[in-house]
Amino acid sequence: MKKAMIVSFFKSNNLGDLALSHSIEQIITNQGYSIEKIDFPTVSFIENSFTMLNHDLIIEKKNIDKSKKKILQKKIKQSIKAIIGESQIKYILYIVSKLKNTFKWNIFKKKMRDNDILVIGGGNMIMDTINTWPDIFHTYCKIAKKLDKEVYILYVGAGPVNNDKSKKIYKETFKYAEKISVRDPLSKKVCENIAEKKISIVETIDPVFSILINSYEQRMSTLNELKKTLEFKIGICIIGKECFNTKNDYDKYLLVLKKMLNCLVLKSSGTINFVLFSTEALDYIAINEFYSMVNNYRNISIVEVEKINDVIDLYENLHYLIGGRMHSLIFAQKCLLPFLGIVWQDKINGFGQVTNSSNRIFEVSLLYKSIETVADDILGMMINPKVIINMNETNKALLDLVELGSIS
Repeated sequence: MKKAMIVSFFKSNNLGDLALSHSIEQIITNQGYSIEKIDFPTVSFIENSFTMLNHDLIIEKKNIDKSKKKILQKKIKQSIKAIIGESQIKYILYIVSKLKNTFKWNIFKKKMRDNDILVIGGGNMIMDTINTWPDIFHTYCKIAKKLDKEVYILYVGAGPVNNDKSKKIYKETFKYAEKISVRDPLSKKVCENIAEKKISIVETIDPVFSILINSYEQRMSTLNELKKTLEFKIGICIIGKECFNTKNDYDKYLLVLKKMLNCLVLKSSGTINFVLFSTEALDYIAINEFYSMVNNYRNISIVEVEKINDVIDLYENLHYLIGGRMHSLIFAQKCLLPFLGIVWQDKINGFGQVTNSSNRIFEVSLLYKSIETVADDILGMMINPKVIINMNETNKALLDLVELGSIS
C-alpha cells in the first residue's frame, strides 16, 4: 500500500480546521493510501486519531494558566539575566530555538523518506499574517521534493499575502507541486497572482462537503412535528471581536443579534429557545458577553462544542442557524439545517454562491436595516419543506465538486 504524509492543522483550536484536516485524511485514505499526519505550524507528528479541540473551551481558565506561566517565565529570565547578562540570554534562546527547529525538520525528513507523497492542505495556509508560515510551507515542500517525492497542495485557503518576500517564497514553492487546488474563488485569485502563468490552480470547494451525514428523513420528520408544536430552537454561532476591524463594528454586530433575537420572539406564534455556541474556542469570550446582554430571556442557553459530532448532534435538535463561523454554515448545509450567514470575511459570500444561498447571506449593516423582513423569513423557512428539498439537491451536486480538488 502506498503511503501519504498529510500536513494540515491537526492541533487547531477551531473545529473548522479540524474538520478540514479530517476530510482530507478521509479523501486520501479512500484513494488507497495509508496515512501519517503532521501538524502544520508546530511540525509535530500526530499519533492519535482525529477527536476534538486541543484546548479547554473554558477561556478564563486558559488565561489564568497562561498568566501564571508568564509570571514564572519572567522570574526565571530575571534570575538568569542577573547572572549572565541580557545579550547572552538572547543568544542562548536563539541557539536553543535553532536547534529545536533543526531537530523537528530532521525528524520530518526521516519520516518523509518512508512516504510516497506529501499532501499539504486545509486551513488558510497561504498567507503572511503570521510571518513564519511562508517559510514553514516552503520547507515542507522543499524537503519532500529533494527526496524525489510528489507534492500535492490541496484544498488550501489563500490570502492575504502582502509581503513581496512572502510572494516570492510561495511562487517558488508552487513549482514543487504536482497539483494545486483551492477551496474558493478568492483563494484562486490570490494564488494565480503569485504563481507563474504556466501553473494551473484548480478551484474546488471545501472538502468538508464530502463528509457523509444522512439528515434528509430526520429533518423532514422534525419539520412536520414542528408544524404541530411550534416549539422552535434556533442556534446562534457567535463570532469574536477578533473577526472585526474595529470595536465599533463588533459592538454593532452584537446589537444586531440582540435586535434579531427580540424581533423573532415578538413575531413568533410559538415559543423559541436560543442556543449560543461556536466552532472556535476563543469565541466563547464573545458568547459570554452576548449572553450578559440577553440573559433576561428565559429560553436561552450556552452549549460548548468540542468535537465535530457535538456540532452534528446539536444541529439535529435545531430548526435554524444564525451563523457565524464558516464551518458552522458548512455543517448546517450538510445537516440540512436552514441558515442565515453574517458576512465578516469575503469567503462567506463565496459560500453563499456555492450553496445557492446568497439571498440568506447578509452584511451586518444590511441585516440591521432588514431585521423585520428577515425575521419573517426565518420563521417561515423553519416550517417550509421546499427549503430542505433544495438544500438536499445542492448537497448531491457538491459531492462531485469536492473530487476535483483531490490528487487524482
